[in-house]
Amino acid sequence: MEENKLEPAHFYHMYLDKRNERVYRDNKNKLSDDDDMGIYECIDFHSINKNDLKSIILGAINDTCMEYLNESDSNISVIPNDTFEFIDYILEEDIESIYKDNFIFSLNFIYQDYLNLLNKGYPYFESSIDDSGKSEYIMVLNSENEIIKFESIGLKEEEQAKIITSMFRMDYNNQLGPYHPKVHMKKVSWR
Repeated sequence: MEENKLEPAHFYHMYLDKRNERVYRDNKNKLSDDDDMGIYECIDFHSINKNDLKSIILGAINDTCMEYLNESDSNISVIPNDTFEFIDYILEEDIESIYKDNFIFSLNFIYQDYLNLLNKGYPYFESSIDDSGKSEYIMVLNSENEIIKFESIGLKEEEQAKIITSMFRMDYNNQLGPYHPKVHMKKVSWR
């Protein structure tokens, strides 16, 4: 794909295709030969238990990372078995390209999808610069402990991606915080 034709959030759309393929295969494998289900019934996320869904999502993210390697000028020669380590390698690469920028941008939507499918919230992302040199990452929770917003202050996009990837690694492995020295949690209540 030519760089000037790369669509916004290209890797997020690729992830969605990979995720849906995996969900379809998982649901199709559960059917007997007598079941007559269409493609839309087979892409039902509610029929998959939470642990299997987490695994499917992580597999789709890994597939997306592989596609990133195929399309970009990446110099990664050893592919880690751990998907989060794979993401870290991509983020640590010392190259600047539209592919890497698109991958980093797409990660926000991928992680948003992860949270939504696992009923942990549907956050939006906000970023600002603080003239005082302050840098932090704020995770805003509602009264039901769902994540409603990630707010980055004074952090570059690459650093934001590294922080949120480490947070999702911990969530995937059912580990509790502290997430990162720059991550702060804020709870809001609607009364």
